[in-house]
Amino acid sequence: MGKTSARLIIENNRFGFNLVERDSPAFAEEPGGNDINILVKRNPDPETDVRRYCCNMAENLLELELPNLGRFRVENGNRITVKHNSDIDAQEILPFIYGGGMGASLYQRGIIPLHGSAISTEKGAVLFLGTAGSGKSTVAAALVSRGYQFICDDIGAIRMLDGNPVLIPSYGNLKLWKNALVMLNKSAAGLAPIRGKLEKYFFPADRKPSREHYSVYKIYIINLHNKETVELSAPLKGKEKFNRVKNHAYRKKFIKGLNRQKIYFNIMMALLAKTEIKSVTRPRSGYFQELIDCLEADMLK
Repeated sequence: MGKTSARLIIENNRFGFNLVERDSPAFAEEPGGNDINILVKRNPDPETDVRRYCCNMAENLLELELPNLGRFRVENGNRITVKHNSDIDAQEILPFIYGGGMGASLYQRGIIPLHGSAISTEKGAVLFLGTAGSGKSTVAAALVSRGYQFICDDIGAIRMLDGNPVLIPSYGNLKLWKNALVMLNKSAAGLAPIRGKLEKYFFPADRKPSREHYSVYKIYIINLHNKETVELSAPLKGKEKFNRVKNHAYRKKFIKGLNRQKIYFNIMMALLAKTEIKSVTRPRSGYFQELIDCLEADMLK
């Protein structure tokens, strides 16, 4: 690979899998192995750069064309191939590799990714789910600053192990918007932007996961409202519990497109049977420390 591509994957361990860059499409590995092989190439012809969105899915294959980025192919849970547009730097496609590419690879391996961030307590992992901008990463970062152990950011990967659902840690950094850094009294100086001029940055987690997997103790679904209060619900029950969590499956359309409905259902039912789930609603601005105090007090009960 060229000089830019050779430095593309800086942190090569995600959810227990090694992200390994290759310089040839001839690499091969049996499905289920520990490596996820990555090949990144620049499209040599500007006339064929991707300008429109297109998506095709089959059981062990995801093909995506993303406008102004390029073509992405994820297959068998162990291979990600990217041909990026001729006019962008290879660094621009990192969010897809760590995001959608990793999410599709997990689904293909029978591991269910949820859109959330997690920290560890003495009672087990606490997972924060929510839509983009709800504050999942910021909450996790604030609790890490209070001494809790970082487990994962953006993707919470759940798999079955010896008949029990467990959360697999990721060794990547947190991803925080500039305004989130301000709330945490942190500076963006010296931090690498996630993409181009986007004011969202890779923020190092000082305490890396120390275990290969964690039981999930509690799940909080973070919502926003225009009130000036932090509101915590009673534990969710029954069908509402299942449906609320399903809304936060990572790239939810991948479940059906990759034919993972049965695996998803079985893992989620096992997880929900063992885990308390609550909804927490926070103001759109301000009251951040009140939110963290509320969550910390409740998760230690």
